[in-house]
Amino acid sequence: MIQRHIIFTNGRSGSNFVANTFNMHPQIVNMGEVLGEWTLPFKLYKKTSWLNISLNSYLNTIYSSFIFFYVAQLFSMISHIKRKESIRFKFKSNIKTIGIKDFSFLIKEKGLDQWLVQAEDLKVIYLYRENILKRYLSLAMMNKTGVVKKEDKGKKSSLHVNISDMLRELDVYSQQRTYEESLISRISANRVIKLRYEDYFCDAETMKKETRRMFDFLDVDPIELKSKQLKISSDNLSELIENYSEVKGALKGTPYSIYLGVDDEKI
Repeated sequence: MIQRHIIFTNGRSGSNFVANTFNMHPQIVNMGEVLGEWTLPFKLYKKTSWLNISLNSYLNTIYSSFIFFYVAQLFSMISHIKRKESIRFKFKSNIKTIGIKDFSFLIKEKGLDQWLVQAEDLKVIYLYRENILKRYLSLAMMNKTGVVKKEDKGKKSSLHVNISDMLRELDVYSQQRTYEESLISRISANRVIKLRYEDYFCDAETMKKETRRMFDFLDVDPIELKSKQLKISSDNLSELIENYSEVKGALKGTPYSIYLGVDDEKI
């Protein structure tokens, strides 16, 4: 029997990288995002609204449908060909676990809390980025440059931060983390593994160790994979943020000052 999994996460937390790592394993298929209004599966689901198919049934179909599995493999193959990458077409008979990845705000927005809690056969990889300031800056940089990931070490970009927008978004991100932790606490411990962004992307050896831990959690063969992760933004916030002093002043005395780092807190 094929197992099920979900990468439960939020934007700019490394979920694309983790899903791609899973898909490099011959026994794993991760379908990616399926709950966002921008995704093809959800657009097709909305076109069938007259059938009154519940979201639970929609998700169960994605996990179990023979047709959906091979259509997804076909789309994956085409995208790899376009990018001139190696083709990874998989047969369902070789797969041990099928999954998706989606954002916590969509789980909440679409009322899928109970589905996540009650699906006893669903394994949950809770991937989170503790430093929500860097998560905000990563999203802001992506919006500015249009680059989701960086393939080479070219010229570094800098960013002028809108203070009111930053403070508003940090409040939102903080509330999301509180919701996520509350929801995860309701799920059986044997069904959940936590993966902290800052730990996973610490260094190559730590990444290998954490990847092996996830493979063990998913009950697949513990194979070694070669991969690399290059960040869009610099770890040196004073280099990344054009109005760094203004940002430091705005964060002083708030719970978010800790995300600047020990040295940066000395405003």
